[in-house]
Amino acid sequence: MSEGLSESKCILVVDDDQTTVLLTRLFLESMSVTDVHSSSNGQEAIQFIHEHCNDAQVENSCPDIVLLDLNMPVMDGFEFLEVYSRAKSLYNKRISIIVLTSSDSKRDRDRIEQSNVNVAGYIVKPLTEEKIKPYLS
Repeated sequence: MSEGLSESKCILVVDDDQTTVLLTRLFLESMSVTDVHSSSNGQEAIQFIHEHCNDAQVENSCPDIVLLDLNMPVMDGFEFLEVYSRAKSLYNKRISIIVLTSSDSKRDRDRIEQSNVNVAGYIVKPLTEEKIKPYLS
């Protein structure tokens, strides 16, 4: 599909819909991104980041990018951003957070802007090469 993208990017897809996770994984792999992990809610994502971004030995598993859905059970995307903002200084790597959601509401966008996390992007599903490519180079 696309050439010249960094194969070394590690991406964590945070979405409770397993079909979306599978399609996103297949899409990213078609763009030569092979290091793709997933979590089904914000709490699992925080745990994954905590386990993989604190130790230099596992730094390669620390995501470069988190594709974050907003509406999930247990811990939604907004709660994830709150928890992540308090803990991000503990991690040995800067992680780009990109919201990937079906919501195009101004209210959700405003809530993201008011968070203490500098969100790198806001992508409305479906994910396309044009939408994700700027974050993969």
